Amino acid sequence: ASCTNAHASRSFLRRRTRRPTDSHPFLARSMDHEADRGSGFDASAKGIFGGRRRRACPSDQRNASAARLNHAAKSERLLMELMAAQAKFEAARRPAPSKTFVDASTGLRLRVCEWKSAGDVEEANAVFLHGSCDQGSVWNDVCLRLCAKEAVQACYGPDMRGHGGSARSSSGRCDARVLAEDLRSLVVEKDLYRAPLMLVGEGEGACVAVRLAALCPQLVGSVVCINYAADVNVRPKHVMQGKHWSDRKYATLDVWSNDPKLEPEPVLQLVDLRVVEDIERGGCRTKMDPNWCFESKREERIHDFAAISCPLLLIRGEMSNMCTDEELESTQRMATKAPLCKIRVIKEHGEHLSVSCPGKLSRILTRWLQVTEDFYHVSDPESRRPELLNIRPLPEYGSVAEAMAALRPRAIPTPKMIADELAKLRADDEQSSDAESDVGYVTGLAKEPADYYGFVG
Repeated sequence: ASCTNAHASRSFLRRRTRRPTDSHPFLARSMDHEADRGSGFDASAKGIFGGRRRRACPSDQRNASAARLNHAAKSERLLMELMAAQAKFEAARRPAPSKTFVDASTGLRLRVCEWKSAGDVEEANAVFLHGSCDQGSVWNDVCLRLCAKEAVQACYGPDMRGHGGSARSSSGRCDARVLAEDLRSLVVEKDLYRAPLMLVGEGEGACVAVRLAALCPQLVGSVVCINYAADVNVRPKHVMQGKHWSDRKYATLDVWSNDPKLEPEPVLQLVDLRVVEDIERGGCRTKMDPNWCFESKREERIHDFAAISCPLLLIRGEMSNMCTDEELESTQRMATKAPLCKIRVIKEHGEHLSVSCPGKLSRILTRWLQVTEDFYHVSDPESRRPELLNIRPLPEYGSVAEAMAALRPRAIPTPKMIADELAKLRADDEQSSDAESDVGYVTGLAKEPADYYGFVG
C-alpha cells in the first residue's frame, strides 16, 4: 500500500497542500480520505503505525505527506521480512494438538487442546489458560516440550468462551468468576480432580487461574502467572477485537505493530491463531467474538491473591508493558497465605512468551514442577472423589424411602416388562394426541425398536 512512482507522489503532495483549514474539519477529513485513496495508501494500513488520527497543527500538516510515505516504506520493508520468514515458519511448524469438546455446566461447549506424554509417567497435569484474542493452541510449543521431557502427565489448553472453537455467550460479557466456572467444569469432565493441578495463565487467563485457586484450593497444586499482577489494569477489550482487513498482509502488519519487539516467526504464528478469512465481506477478520468483554475489579484481584494457599510463580518479560517489577513485588507481598512465592524475569522478551521464547518458558516450568512436586502428591486417592471435593454435589431426596427407590439396584427388564412399558407409552400417546388434535403422532421413544429398552434398562 505504498506510493512508488513519482507522478503519484506529486499528485498526493499537491492535494495535501490544498487541504482546507481546521475551520472546515469535515471538508478537511474528506480531502484526507481522497488523498489516501488516490495514493493507494489503504485505510487499514494507515492506522498500523500512525495510530488513531487526531487534529494536527500547521507544522504537522506540512510534514504529513512525508510521514505517510515513510510509513508506507516501513510497511514495505516489514512485508519483505515477513515474506522471507514465511518459508522458514512453514518448515518449522510443529504438529497440532488433538482437540476435544467439553459441555460446561454453564451451558456452553468449550474446545480443549490436549497434549500427552509418550511414556506412562505419574506426574502432575497442567492446564494452560490463554489471554484475550488467542486460543488454547497458542501453548503448543511449550506443551510439546514439557511432554517430551515427561515433566507432566498431560497438558490441557481450553479455548475461552468467545475464542477459538468454543461457543459464544449471548451477551459477550464475562468475568473471572464465570470463566473459572467453565474451568471447573473442564476439571470435572476430564477427571482432572484426582490430583492437584498446575495452572498456567497469561493476561486474562492468569486472572482466571488465580480466581479458581481462591475458590477451589483443593484442585490446585500451584499457580503460574505470566505478565500479570494484582495492580494490572485488565483491559475489557482487545485492541484487535472486531477488526477487518482487506488483505491478510495488513493483518500481519497490525499484529506486528502491537508488539514490534517480536521476531517474524512468532508474528506469523499469532496471525494463524488470531485471523480468519471473512467469507461474508471478503478479506479477513479476527477470530474472537467481537462482543466479548472481560470485567475485573482491582479489589477482587487483591482478594484472590490474598486467598491463594498454594505456591505462586510470577513471570514477566523484561520488555513487557503489561506489568512492572514493582507491581510484581507488590503482588508477592499480597500473597500472604502462599507457602512459596517466586518472581522470574525473562530477559530480552516482552509479551507473548508462549510463542516468542517457548524453550525458556518450558525450562522455567520444568524447574518449577520439580520445586513444587510435593504439592501434587496424593496420599489417599479415595479422598479425591468429586463429591468429597465439593465439585459435584450429591443428590438430595425428601425422604429415606425416596432415596432407596432412586438408588437401589434395579432388575434387568424382561421382554414382558418391555412390552408393557411400550403399550403404556402408546396408550398415553394416543390420549395426548386426541386431546390436542385429530392428527396422531408418536413420541421419540415410541419410534425405537422393542429391544432398545432392554439396553436402556
